[in-house]
Amino acid sequence: MHPLLFKIGPIKIHTYGVFVFLGILAGWFVLEKRTKERIDKKILENILFYTIIFAIIGARIFYFLFWDFKGLLENPLSFFYVWQGGLAIFGGILGGISGIYFFSKKYGLGFFELLDWFAPSLALGQAIGRLGCFSAGCCYGKPTDFFLGVRFTDPLSLAPLYVKIHPTQLYESFFDFLLFFILIKTKVKKRGFVAGFYFIGYGIIRFFMEFLRGDVINVFGFLTAMQIFAIIFIVLGAGLIWKKNLK
Repeated sequence: MHPLLFKIGPIKIHTYGVFVFLGILAGWFVLEKRTKERIDKKILENILFYTIIFAIIGARIFYFLFWDFKGLLENPLSFFYVWQGGLAIFGGILGGISGIYFFSKKYGLGFFELLDWFAPSLALGQAIGRLGCFSAGCCYGKPTDFFLGVRFTDPLSLAPLYVKIHPTQLYESFFDFLLFFILIKTKVKKRGFVAGFYFIGYGIIRFFMEFLRGDVINVFGFLTAMQIFAIIFIVLGAGLIWKKNLK
């Protein structure tokens, strides 16, 4: 609801960026607790730092590819304006996984074990990050008469102004928090199960959330581009659990 948190001279602090930072911070705290005495802290810090960079690059690529390619062509430097929003979560996840894979090989660590460690932190980071989306007005929902509908009035908001719409950011944040608590309580020794459950869980959340989104991109009939990726995530998650735990 308040895209600009405060301004000091030419310096602008965007609410979206603050929530993204808090999401990363909270995810790091959980990850550190889960990996304590399992992996050297310095190595973990290196993995996390560069994985975040991979994730941001992937998120920006997906955003411009599916939502604002024209804007990128008009101003290529806008790719680096992360504080203004425009991070597509599927691109961020795929970019982050690429980073985890690369560094698992570099440090001789188990790739699927790292994914299991990162999965709850990722869900928590998404849950907090969606609050930033709500503040900025991005990822907004369709018009509705539902009692939970909200109206954005800040002229800096990315959502349609003065129209009652679904607060899809808050819906997804709630389910992401729920997914985080389920993952954090999951006690499975076989590698890949927690990560697989995350892929399935988030895939389901995003698939159904797309029906309420007002900024979607339709492809292949009634399915949106992100629903297709959601289905891919569900299949990958199910395949990972089957391969690692049921054979």
